Amino acid sequence: MSEINAECLDFGKRIKALRTARKLSQAELAELVGVEALAISRIENGDHFVKAETLEALKNAFNISYTELFDFDSKEQEDGRIKTLIAHC
Repeated sequence: MSEINAECLDFGKRIKALRTARKLSQAELAELVGVEALAISRIENGDHFVKAETLEALKNAFNISYTELFDFDSKEQEDGRIKTLIAHC
């Protein structure tokens, strides 16, 4: 598995963990974000990444920061990882 695919899968696991911690179904999260439930499934499975506006909607749906959304250790890690994910996933 490439580093990029691993990043998408890690992000998907993070979205699923945030969703389940809030006791939301994929359909409920999809409604909050403004996407189809299938899109949430694909994101969680690492099959698909999101556009910038969907990232913003996910952040807002969970009421968290980007740092919390991506579970980063530092601002530098956040900047680099977001750019990599948007460019390649």
